[in-house]
Amino acid sequence: MLAFMKKEGRMQPVLPSVMSSYCIALEANGIPVTHFEYYKKWLRYFVDFCEKYAATAEKSEQVRLFLEKLQTKKQSAFQRQQASHDVALY
Repeated sequence: MLAFMKKEGRMQPVLPSVMSSYCIALEANGIPVTHFEYYKKWLRYFVDFCEKYAATAEKSEQVRLFLEKLQTKKQSAFQRQQASHDVALY
């Protein structure tokens, strides 16, 4: 499923309908509203990453590659854990 709109050279924004459904899932999973922005950020990064680097990979492989990329970008263990949880909710 493509959850973004194509724009050249920029991060792919997540479609509003997908983001709305995602926010409902966050709420249903007990994520505090004050944390939604962090989760939405990781979703945008993940969607963009998959489009650029792992579009043909299986979802589990996409997640593994995404987390490896975050580690190479010096994201903390906490940030990688948060991103992993985010992607699991997606």
